[in-house]
Amino acid sequence: MRTHSNWLTGAFWLLALACAPFSASAESVWTYHDNTLRTGWNDNEKTLTVANVGGGTFGLQATTTLDSQVDAQPLVIPNQTITGQGVHTVVYVVTGNDTIYAIDGVTGAILLSRNFGTPIPRSALPGGCNNNGPTIGITSTPAIDTATGTMYLIADTYENNSAVFRVHALSLSTLQDTITPVIITASATLTDGTTYDFNANVSRQRAALLLSGGKLYAGFGSYCDQSASTSRGWLLGWHAKDLTPLGHNQLQDGVPTYDSSFFLNAIWMSGYGPATASANSAIYFVTSNSDEKTYGSSNIDESVLKVSSNLSAPKNFYTDPNQVSLDEHDEDLGSGGAMVAPTQPGKTPQLLFAAGKAGTMYMFDRSGSAGLSLLNSYSIGGCWCGPSYFTGSDGVGRLITSGGGDVMEWKINTSSTAPASLTQQFSTAITTGEDHGFFTSISSNGTTAGTAVIWAVGRPTSVPGTMPLYAIDPSTGNIIYKATAGNWNYSNSNANTVPTVADGHVYVATYQELAIFGLGAPAADISPDVFATLARKATAPPGFELPADEHALWGTIAAVSGDAMVLKTRSGALVRVDLTAARQAGNVAAPVVGEAGVVLGRFVAGGVLDASHVEHAKPEPALWPRDQ
Repeated sequence: MRTHSNWLTGAFWLLALACAPFSASAESVWTYHDNTLRTGWNDNEKTLTVANVGGGTFGLQATTTLDSQVDAQPLVIPNQTITGQGVHTVVYVVTGNDTIYAIDGVTGAILLSRNFGTPIPRSALPGGCNNNGPTIGITSTPAIDTATGTMYLIADTYENNSAVFRVHALSLSTLQDTITPVIITASATLTDGTTYDFNANVSRQRAALLLSGGKLYAGFGSYCDQSASTSRGWLLGWHAKDLTPLGHNQLQDGVPTYDSSFFLNAIWMSGYGPATASANSAIYFVTSNSDEKTYGSSNIDESVLKVSSNLSAPKNFYTDPNQVSLDEHDEDLGSGGAMVAPTQPGKTPQLLFAAGKAGTMYMFDRSGSAGLSLLNSYSIGGCWCGPSYFTGSDGVGRLITSGGGDVMEWKINTSSTAPASLTQQFSTAITTGEDHGFFTSISSNGTTAGTAVIWAVGRPTSVPGTMPLYAIDPSTGNIIYKATAGNWNYSNSNANTVPTVADGHVYVATYQELAIFGLGAPAADISPDVFATLARKATAPPGFELPADEHALWGTIAAVSGDAMVLKTRSGALVRVDLTAARQAGNVAAPVVGEAGVVLGRFVAGGVLDASHVEHAKPEPALWPRDQ
């Protein structure tokens, strides 16, 4: 095979180096559900609309193979420099194998990866808990400080037959620690004056991290309610600048002992993160089951809590009125997260929403000295899930819920004289399985009509099984796009998958895979006329005599099937490639979907590029020579 290395590499690459072709106004997804309110709304998405997502030009563009199950939401930073590899839109994904990946958000190429050590094997979990993947490494969504280029994450590693949690602060450019990692320890005084110490072996860190006001927060729960006599829910915090612990923490069950020794009171929320309206303001989260014999101010279970930013004490809480029944039947309110709505007009501008396994969604007024006042409740279906929010083109807020198997849209009614209320706009069923509910995100270009899209990922109906990605028009409730987004391999381990939308792409991380969706129709839908625009006279690069009618096209490999391949060029056009002649001549470097390549060949009837050579290329489009 001829490599033509004298013009595919070396000086020619340096001449082609340029700024990556990303919009300067592209939106970062730097934390779980897009912001600390946890609305799941990217209101700066200028590419995707109802028309083009549902118009047949949106689809799977690339996939990236990962080393384990992904429970966390992918985070996206545009215009990010990766040391030695230029500027990219970078997708950061963490796995249960204690690995973090920095992935090119367009091509799917892995730019960097780092492993933090041996994850916790399932066999070492309390009771052999199977409500998770094969290993427990990084299962919560990290948080990024875009001002300093620092990512904060918590890794769980298995050392000397024991679990060890560490807080890491990583450079986005290198994935190396910028601060010495800190082993998590904590202690709290129980009501009898004795001390209870944090126990990493019975603690699960599943809820997404919260970064706000220069502080980092993390919630901890249990494994399958096992080790209930020793496992207790915590909310811990650190100063982001140096990872020193805050002066206070929140232990959710401070009862010293009683006959059944059943404590728990976990903070897990199916991966949803603690929420806050602004820096140094109150933090909101939801707690799970405990035992009715210990109810009281030292054991606030089945509740939505509001605590101070320094974690000194709860400011207020609301306990589900069916607390005893929820505990008896393991119907945790804490299976769902609490979402802060942006400020609304009218009498009750500060709203909060939360729901759990029982399927009741509570709507709170979070203002005033009371802290959490119940306004109303609504039935949404069992919720291992969390709500989303966006403002419609009419300027009115919309709540999106995903309990049971339905995406529901609710209009927020406001008034200067009456408390806010909700009116259901539609309920759209999707295919989903495992426990009830799923997660949604919303993208829009501000409040411009026709730009808002609701995104949802259904859980598999059987395991192993596939997971569908849906796009829904929020003005009608109609499904405008559906496709398989990945696979899930471990039963009893809910796929708490949150779609991430940024800069014209949708990212879905599942079992051992990241799927990248964007605009670009399947090759079969492209007419020869589209390809004709690529057929221009070739100019031979230095050192290689290119035939007069042969072309060289750089792009990302979008699909391969036998001798047929699809190449996505830097402009987004899809080119059908026939590999037959190149394979027969031994001139094909194995094409891998999601990786970059260069194809040499001639256009033939039907706009197909008859390849003479297929070779690997640099992963960054800015490093590609111009097409010939």
